[in-house]
Amino acid sequence: MHYLLPHLLTRAAAQSPDQSAIVAGSDSVSYRDLDQSSDRVAAVLKKEFGADLDDADILPENFHNVRTIAAMVKRAKP
Repeated sequence: MHYLLPHLLTRAAAQSPDQSAIVAGSDSVSYRDLDQSSDRVAAVLKKEFGADLDDADILPENFHNVRTIAAMVKRAKP
């Protein structure tokens, strides 16, 4: 079984597409919308920068943001 973020997100979108993946105040994004929008952004990054783009160049500089992303991944684990 894959536990990489893309696999977890796609799985969550398939299992609970309308469930909130991100909630910030009164705003929320469903797993379906997050999966689809991240696919679109990934396609643009791949088209513009190819496989040579270093992930460190696009990751958030604030370690709190990285910790939040890691926590979201861990929460999604079965």
